[in-house]
Amino acid sequence: MTEFHIFKNSITLKEFAMILYVIPVVLVARIVGIYTLIPFYNFIIRKDAKKKISSNFQAILIWGGLRGAVPVALVLAIPESFPHRNLIVHFTFSIILFTLLIQGTTIKALMNRLGIRPETSYFGDKDVEIMDYSFGGEGLAQLVMQSLRALFDNEGFFIREKTSSDTLEYLMKRGSTMFQITRERGNLTILSETKDTAYFKTAMYEALVELDDSLESIKAVTNPESMKNLIVADTNAPEDQKGDFNLLHYLSKERMLLNIRANNKEGIIKELVEHLVEVDALDLNLFENVLEEVLAREKSMSTALGNEVAIPHSRSECVKKMILLIALAPEGLEFDALDGKAVKIFILILSPKNETGPHLQMISTLTRLLYEESTRNELLASKSVEEMYNKIENRVRSRVM
Repeated sequence: MTEFHIFKNSITLKEFAMILYVIPVVLVARIVGIYTLIPFYNFIIRKDAKKKISSNFQAILIWGGLRGAVPVALVLAIPESFPHRNLIVHFTFSIILFTLLIQGTTIKALMNRLGIRPETSYFGDKDVEIMDYSFGGEGLAQLVMQSLRALFDNEGFFIREKTSSDTLEYLMKRGSTMFQITRERGNLTILSETKDTAYFKTAMYEALVELDDSLESIKAVTNPESMKNLIVADTNAPEDQKGDFNLLHYLSKERMLLNIRANNKEGIIKELVEHLVEVDALDLNLFENVLEEVLAREKSMSTALGNEVAIPHSRSECVKKMILLIALAPEGLEFDALDGKAVKIFILILSPKNETGPHLQMISTLTRLLYEESTRNELLASKSVEEMYNKIENRVRSRVM
């Protein structure tokens, strides 16, 4: 406001021209200062290459010379009687506005062009060791990271968390000991001072041993027979305890296949996903990602739990709503079923990743519906998708009623 008042009432054309000159003069002065002092500094510390300032960073130092509060305070402290005070004020505010509005708004683009990224290390110029661990999958990496967090929390470390869409970062600190742990998908990257590396490796060993013990105990309930008991519902339960999930809401004649042409697991899943694209239930651009997700889920454990039924599925970030596809193979196809039998009914389920409840309800409802052999045989005898749709609809309605 002060500058506006002075500028409005006292600026002359000559002074305005001088303002336009002073901006490049200040830039040139900064260029001279940087490219004179920094090379001299680099020469002095030439034996320590890590501390040298590269030419790209020197360019950022030039363009990053922003001005602000301190020049304002200094220039406004000049007495009113000082010769050419108003001109000095004009110069100062012009430089401040140029650095903030021009340099300040373009420095990020310059950093990107020069390939400079903001520092993510909290260790400054200390001797740091970087440790990389790959766990193959995001789920396991997440378990390891949570196990490390619990371990360091019990050790009395202060823990700060920072998350984004693809990464999770913990900064763990106690006294002079500090660890920076970053998870990106199935990989963990750990930064620590060299003196603390052995400490962290010991902690990682303990976390993995503890996690391994936990996984061993899980095996008791992940054998084929136990898994079937978890998935296949109790058909003797009262109807009012079987839930009210609306399967018909997701049922569609367009998302039904009467005869699968493929003859191996990967081909079958590919054919199912391709059919969703053909009937516009899935965008073609998402085909490769969805196929990869379903195949990856299938590799962890077969979804053919028995009774001639397989339910390949995926909770995906690619889809916004649940998608259901039902396909038949009356002659039976090999699908690594846990009971060793050929699979005749295939059900593909794609669910949004953040909707766990409906996804599980869908699987439970379908396994319950197809548990009886008479229902499966009736469905497999279908001569058209319309007949197939009507049989499922009648079965669902009769169970609800």
